[in-house]
Parts: sequence; C-alpha cells; structure tokens
Amino acid sequence: MPRTLALRTVVAFLAVVVEAAACVSPEPDLGSSTAEIVDPGAFVLPSLSAAERALIVQKYASLDPNHKVPRALLEDAIVYFDVNKAQIPKTSYFVVVDLSQYSGKDRFWLVDLTTGAVENHKVAHGSGSDPDNNGYATLFGNVDGSYMSSLGFYLTGEIYDGTHPHSMRLDGLSADGSPNGMANTNVRERLIVVHEASYVSDGNASQQGRSNGCLALDPAIEASVVDRIHGGSLIYAAIAPLGAPADLGTCGDATCDRNEDKFSCPEDCGVCGTIDAAGGVVDDGDACFLAGGPAASLHEVTTAGMDSSLVWTHATALPGEQNFAEWSFNFAEAGRYSVEVFTAAGFAQSRQARYVVHTGATDHAIEIDQTAVDGYQPLGEFEFARGAHQFVHLGDNTGEQVANVQLVFDAVRLTRIDDGKEDGAGGGSGNDGGSGGCSTSGNGAGFVIALALAGLRRRRRSSRSR
Repeated sequence: MPRTLALRTVVAFLAVVVEAAACVSPEPDLGSSTAEIVDPGAFVLPSLSAAERALIVQKYASLDPNHKVPRALLEDAIVYFDVNKAQIPKTSYFVVVDLSQYSGKDRFWLVDLTTGAVENHKVAHGSGSDPDNNGYATLFGNVDGSYMSSLGFYLTGEIYDGTHPHSMRLDGLSADGSPNGMANTNVRERLIVVHEASYVSDGNASQQGRSNGCLALDPAIEASVVDRIHGGSLIYAAIAPLGAPADLGTCGDATCDRNEDKFSCPEDCGVCGTIDAAGGVVDDGDACFLAGGPAASLHEVTTAGMDSSLVWTHATALPGEQNFAEWSFNFAEAGRYSVEVFTAAGFAQSRQARYVVHTGATDHAIEIDQTAVDGYQPLGEFEFARGAHQFVHLGDNTGEQVANVQLVFDAVRLTRIDDGKEDGAGGGSGNDGGSGGCSTSGNGAGFVIALALAGLRRRRRSSRSR
C-alpha cells in the first residue's frame, strides 16, 4: 500500500474513533456557506410592559395545551413572533429550545400555530458550550471556531445536503449585546445549521452527544421537522426568559378573561348547559359541543347521524391529535350514569376510536369500534360529580395506519342508572358494581381500556364551537 494512502486510512480511522468517543462531528457541519438572505435589522426585540405582553399572549391561548414548553420561554417566542410577524415568511410553526436543560431531556419543542399541538424532541448543543462533556451547556458564543451554541432568535433557511444529509441553514437575528447572552448573527458564516446526527436519540434519556455548535436532531425525526419549518420559520434558543409569564387571570376570579371560555372556566364564563338529574343528550349541534383543530379537516353532514347531523374528520397515526371533539357536562346532581355515543353507519369507519371520559378528577380511556353499531353504543357506566369540568373527549390520533379512515363526532347520551342518591363521587365502574374501571354492556362490540390517565388537559386549539 502506498505510504500516502496508508496515512489517509489511519487518519480516517482515528476520526471515526474520536467521533464515537466524544460524540462531536469531526467535520464542519456545512460544506460552504451562502450569502445571508435575512436582514437582522428588520426585526425588533420587543420591549413591552407586562400588560402589553399579556394582551399578545392572550391571542395565542390555544398553544401548548399540555404545557410541555417552559411557559416564560413560550411567551417570549409568542411575543417576538407576533411583533415581527410581517417579517417572518412562514408562520405555521415556531420552535423553542431551552439550552439550560440537561441534554438527555426533551428541550426542543416544535409548536404548531394552527392546532396548538407541540412536539418535543432531544437536541444536541455545541462541544464548546459543554467543555466538561457532562450534558450541560454553560458557555455560549457567536465566534467562528468556538464550537459553541448561540442563543437568540433565528430564521430557518434552505435545505441542502452537506456532511449530514437534508440539513437546514440558519440565519441569526440577535446581535451581540442582546439580553441574556443572545448573539447569533454569525451562525451562517460559522456554518451552524440544523442537521441529523447519530449521537442524538429521542429514545435516549441519558446524555446526548455534542455537535460543533449546531442544533443536531435524531435522524428518525429530523427530516420531518426540517420539511415543516425550512425557509423562514422562527426558532428561539435560550437559557433564561426575557420576561415573566403573563398574568392571564385565574379561573374562579369572577372575570371571564380572554383565555377562558364556557368550556375551560364555566365558573367565570357561565355553563354551556346543564345535565338534568335523569340524564340528557349533548349533540354535535349543541352549545356544550366543541369541535377543534384545523377547520378544513372538520366535515359537517346534515343527512345522517342523530337528528340528521354529525361531524367527521380523518383518523391519524400521529402521536398528537390535530382535530378533536369534546362534549362538556354540568351535572345538576352527582350520580351514576351510563354513557353512550352515536355512531352512524356510512360515516363511522374508525375501528379504534379512543374516547376519554373525564369524571370528577379522573380520566377513563375507552377504545371502541365505531363501525360495530349503527346508532348508540356504550362507553360504560361512570360516577359523575355534581357540577361542571366533566366531559367526553375524542381525538383524531387513533393510531390507525390506513389512509382516509373517517372518525365520527356525534351525540353523547347520558342516562341515570342509580337510585338518585347523590354521593358526590366521580369515577367509573363496571356492570358488576365494582369500582376502579369501566366496562361496556349490551352488544359487547366495544373494546374497553380501563386506564386512569393523569390530568388530561383540554385542547384549546384553533377551535370552533357549534
């Protein structure tokens, strides 16, 4: 073997060893940079009073219903996005990254501004930001060759294939001297990008690898994320918030604030209706029915269903729901009620519709085949408390892999089945009178999962009430 070729082979081998040991890419993350296409001077870092900040945040009350994103950082991103919206080419998503957290935690959040849903992922930081290689980024910079991550607001750029396939360039919007150590206007020249990396895994809760300063993602999800946000979406990377979370009011303070409604806070905004002691029906045309998510995916039918009306959407296999329906209940009396849902043949096609019945402070998950019955079919029997904040919820994320499966939102019927004595409890039970679960009755077609789910949060995405 020629000496030059042998030397190259040894060098290549050592490079692989170094990358595996330190989890740092041995090569630049870009082949070359291109001219910056964004003028950072066109963007404004908002300086607002607490009241002004709250007014903006209230307009985005449907975002992050499950509270995945650190609240103050989410509000920083909301305010910056809203103030600079005219300068942001793509407004369907933004990303929040909390680099104060351990790299083994989810700290990269993709926020869907249409549905409010949030995806959480792992992300690597730069080796220069973590010189002790302990999973914590403590140093940040805007200098070429530092291998440090940069804090601040970014706009996403173009997709390209470099050292890492399907990477995405970034343009920084935060000049040196910005608050909280934000400085990232050199990221394009520094070749700091978003790319996939084998040393990042969403399934690994231990320390992730380190990059050359790039936002490196799990290869399994990187393409999906980049495809949605490239070409002008906002990214916010921070270790501390720019302002305190807005005071949006508290449910029960006798004021129906802009982030509250009759579903989330009937105490302040009034109830949508009352379920009589004997029971009742909440149909898709009633005030206590809420259908949410992208309006284009919600289809109204006036020729089928209970009272010749229903709403349907397509089921998905996504981890989070996009469209949903919720039937809210305000009970005149506590008691034991059977719960049934109306499923109309010809439109109901989901074989694993995943309902959640919220009673008192407990969630019960029930999965049924909507095709099994043309009419009412049971979800089970449940103990409901007196009052509001109780509901049936159905999301479109059924897990079905087949395309174009229709999921029906129609009437829910409640029938009192106990002796009418209130006990104030909230829970579910099977037909044998035992406690701690729920079961079906009648035709037995429904497949029931008796699960106690901690704290299902109501979805308040771009919703429409019918």
